[in-house]
Amino acid sequence: MSGVGYGDAMTRILLVEDDDTVAEVVGSYLRAAGTTVVRCEDGASAVTTAVNSPPDLVVLDVMLPGFDGIEVLRRLRQQAVAAPVIMLTALADEDDRIRGLEVGADDYLTKPFSPRELVLRVQSVLRRAQPGVAPDVTHDEAAVLHDGDLVVDTLSRKVELAGRPADCGDAA
Repeated sequence: MSGVGYGDAMTRILLVEDDDTVAEVVGSYLRAAGTTVVRCEDGASAVTTAVNSPPDLVVLDVMLPGFDGIEVLRRLRQQAVAAPVIMLTALADEDDRIRGLEVGADDYLTKPFSPRELVLRVQSVLRRAQPGVAPDVTHDEAAVLHDGDLVVDTLSRKVELAGRPADCGDAA
């Protein structure tokens, strides 16, 4: 497994999970992938921990003692904690997944799940969240789109029209 960290700092993951066995397995896999894991067992301590020391990513169980993971996520966003969130849950119903994504989760994984898949999802979400970090994709012809004189390189985010760089204006 390749490391999850970017730059010189080690990636810090807040793992919010009340089940000791799940937390131990997930924590072990995440640490093996090169991250620092901080664990909280309930929603209140998760919010306090994330606000006081914002993590790079949160792995959040939905069913927690006290208030649930959906409420944790709401409170994190209200407190301006912008870390990406991957929700874990035994609730596989589409409405439950949609509710988590609507509140601001970046990904959703149902139990039982593969810890290796979780690590890959963590890496993927972190890649997308890092400004200026290009995805781990080989630059190939599939990344370059052609339509007549228009050429769009999706990896470098460059556009050419008739062989010249196109001025796309301010896209923001």
